[in-house]
Amino acid sequence: MTREEYIRIQNGEIVWIKNNPRDQISWKHSDEDNMVFRFEDDPEREYYLYRDYSKLTKERKAIFDRENPFWARFFSEAK
Repeated sequence: MTREEYIRIQNGEIVWIKNNPRDQISWKHSDEDNMVFRFEDDPEREYYLYRDYSKLTKERKAIFDRENPFWARFFSEAK
């Protein structure tokens, strides 16, 4: 799979991107304070990193942590 296959482009701009082609989470490019992600099985719902991470279900948190180890460590150390 090429990188182009897991980047969503809208109006000529990159809107959503996955860190890896097999990831279930896509990220929206925005400023650092408004990091937005969504799960592949629910593309209509957006989550804000700092606001919504603690509200994820156990299953979604496991997916997020597996695909984003930096943020998993960040939030575990912040407790």
